[in-house]
Amino acid sequence: MKLLQRWLVRFFKSFSFAFLILCLLLVFLTETLGRSLWIRLNEVNTLFSESSGRNAFSLLMEVGSGALRSQTQPYPTHRWLLLGTDEVAGSNRQDILTDTIILVTYQPEENVIRLLSFPRDIYLPEYEMKINSLYASGLQSASAHPERVVGQAVESMIGLPIDGEIVLSLSQVEDVIDRIGGVPIEVQSAFTDERFPRAGVDVSVVRDPEILYETIHFDQGWQVMDGQTAVKYMRSRHANELEQQGDQARMRRQKQVIQSVSQHLFQPEIIGNPVVLGSLYDWYANNFMAKISLYDLGWLGGSIAQKSLPQMQTVNLPVTEYPIATDEATLFVHPPEAKYRQWAYESVDPSWQKLHEFVIQNGL
Repeated sequence: MKLLQRWLVRFFKSFSFAFLILCLLLVFLTETLGRSLWIRLNEVNTLFSESSGRNAFSLLMEVGSGALRSQTQPYPTHRWLLLGTDEVAGSNRQDILTDTIILVTYQPEENVIRLLSFPRDIYLPEYEMKINSLYASGLQSASAHPERVVGQAVESMIGLPIDGEIVLSLSQVEDVIDRIGGVPIEVQSAFTDERFPRAGVDVSVVRDPEILYETIHFDQGWQVMDGQTAVKYMRSRHANELEQQGDQARMRRQKQVIQSVSQHLFQPEIIGNPVVLGSLYDWYANNFMAKISLYDLGWLGGSIAQKSLPQMQTVNLPVTEYPIATDEATLFVHPPEAKYRQWAYESVDPSWQKLHEFVIQNGL
């Protein structure tokens, strides 16, 4: 008898019981509201399946198992490293650099997602190269996971583990923005960049600046950008206007686009459209699933559902373009170019202890 009781307790706590209740509820609603509900659910599933190649009900089962876990075990603190490559179609470049390096941290206690961008020009003496060259170094060494080379370097810098690295190309970023119908962006101040790298130009043979570069311009104010426009907005760093020049301005725009995309994903026209959701699932399956499973998404989503949508905050590294620190908070300086024979930032603390303390203090 006791054995039977224990079995029943485990059953009633299991996902099987939750699924049984869901089936009974569907039967009840179908009988109560007529077959129109069931027909509508099938229509939604068909639309989703056609754009995703996956049955919506089986997907919900997989996500649901993760969400069920969140009832007894909240999703823990996670850190992902987002790496954006500078590979341009048709450029025939030999090295693929990660010009976007962003630490993404989810803190469940605060229900906050924080973004920390690392300048691409940080020089790492132990590797004898800048941080944005580590991915290319991993590729050249025939590493199966070149992104891990970058992840391991960042782990050493911040003194904390990275739970996964996610690599996105420019074309993948364009693709996801186009799938959600563009993204609203507020351009803080108008700027013009007359040296923006032109797509489709073979840089291994072309030397003419008129062919290598194009002029791009952004007016001040709100606008909905398609994927190609948003990527140009994120990548520009040779603006005529001083406040929009350089990597610091570019990193601000990168985080701005990421925040806007994240917020736009939860708009009714997105989450209520099975065709768009199916298209987004298709993008996720091709780019993210190997790093973040559906089970983990359900676990994370279930934990968030018990609270509210997490806030997204940006954290800025204290850097200076002077060769010495301008104050005690400064973490990176710009040494004379002769030191490393290139333009670079270097840490004021070779032990990385100051950076580790900064990361902890800012909840990363």
